[in-house]
Amino acid sequence: VQLRKKYHIALQLPLDRPLLRLNNIVPFKRGRGGGGGGGREEIKQRTGEKYTIEKLRNIHKYLKPRQSSYSSSFSSVVEGDYLYCHYMQDSFDDKGWGCAYRTFQTICSWLHLQGYTNLPVPSHRTIQQDLVACSSSSSQSSSSSIVGSKQWIGAVELQMVLQHRYCIESRILHVPSGADVSSKARDIYKHFKSEGTPVMIGGGHLAYGLLGIDWNVTEKKSKYLILDPHYTGSDDNVSKILKNGWCGWKDASDVFKADNFYNFLLPQRPRVI
Repeated sequence: VQLRKKYHIALQLPLDRPLLRLNNIVPFKRGRGGGGGGGREEIKQRTGEKYTIEKLRNIHKYLKPRQSSYSSSFSSVVEGDYLYCHYMQDSFDDKGWGCAYRTFQTICSWLHLQGYTNLPVPSHRTIQQDLVACSSSSSQSSSSSIVGSKQWIGAVELQMVLQHRYCIESRILHVPSGADVSSKARDIYKHFKSEGTPVMIGGGHLAYGLLGIDWNVTEKKSKYLILDPHYTGSDDNVSKILKNGWCGWKDASDVFKADNFYNFLLPQRPRVI
């Protein structure tokens, strides 16, 4: 750590995030998209379980540059690299129940690619095992029967797993109704500005990834950069994925329903080098 700190200071790099670890190596040969983002990416795990290759990296960077439709708006988006994890990847059929797991895998890939961990991105089964392990030492209770099941989990459970697996703190923004999501726009904007981590949204037995927000202060309207884990196709056609809205800017009414409550899981960036 002291050696990295020495080089951070010498190179005038920030002292609150890892930039000189092995995971921070820039892969110049990256598949479609070159070095800018969106190309398919292989994470070779150094330890642990097999985690499949060929996932799209930073797919939101393939979206056309957009001008805000709001006259007085503030935008903030995810900072750093992540992989797009969605249904049916890794030769594993989780259609209909695995959306929260996939969004959590996207968060884990962000932690890995930023150099915060060398742990492998966990499979569904590993997430379930972690949940049982951390539940046994807390007031929350998860039966071992969840392991290998198709049981849906949400932001509260994943907050526990995030702490158990990575020792990373997180916040949960609770919104009683989808009609009230706009009231949390300031908090979401501040999260991406200060933490820059992907967000998991859980509600109505669905989960989504959130990568950014375009917040209109005066009109109290916002657009949300959604990464949808419910996509079941291949990762070979980025334009098709974007055209069909699996990653894109959405109005609140496109995502949030008034009769559902929502929890936003906001992982906090570790202040380490």
